Amino acid sequence: AAERRRADDLAARLRDSRAEVARLTAQLAEQPAPAGAGAPVSTDEPGESGAASDQRARLLLDTVLDALTGLRRELALPPLTGTPGAEAEERLAQTTPAGAPGGGAAAIGPALLEQYLGLPRARLIVDGYNVTRGAWPSSTLEAQRARLLRDLAPVVARTRAETTVVFDAADADTRPPAATPRGVRVLFSPPGVIADDVVADLVDAEPRGRVVLVVSDDREVRDHATARGARPVPASALLGLLTR
Repeated sequence: AAERRRADDLAARLRDSRAEVARLTAQLAEQPAPAGAGAPVSTDEPGESGAASDQRARLLLDTVLDALTGLRRELALPPLTGTPGAEAEERLAQTTPAGAPGGGAAAIGPALLEQYLGLPRARLIVDGYNVTRGAWPSSTLEAQRARLLRDLAPVVARTRAETTVVFDAADADTRPPAATPRGVRVLFSPPGVIADDVVADLVDAEPRGRVVLVVSDDREVRDHATARGARPVPASALLGLLTR
């Protein structure tokens, strides 16, 4: 009974506070524009100066802010911490099999990879030839590129993850054309620069805290991703997801 009375009292206070904030906000909206805002100042009272009008608007604004602060105090709202994406990511992390290295490539399979890609603002970076040469070694490089990009298209469309595929062209004088599916960006490394370094630069450019997944079986690429807070993903996990 006591809890019910407290809930009813809190609901009544919330209604009163909302009404007060709405009333003050309406009054503030009726105030003339401050001097210097690009429009001539009009006043509600004859002879009122622009400075006095500005002061009245400022007082009303402060009153609205004080009312909002009081509303938060009445509701006993705790400080906001974390984000929905971070909370979802934490839940995913709890599904890591016991004994698997935390954040390591072995901890991520096709199903978990898709869940990560579905998180808000997820970022996927693929070490292109590192994936394709192991998956389709008998195909030409052109065929490998085409197949990877074609198979990636539905995954990217489904998850909406920001996706970049990097192919090594350090020893090439020209950049071959690539049929890029919607939502996928294709990069070829510049002359004299290997794809691993481009992948590392992309990882370094991302802010810590964002969900960044780096697909590669190259140890240096995986180690760099881990050191920067990204998640290394084995090529087998991506290939398994592409065939689901």
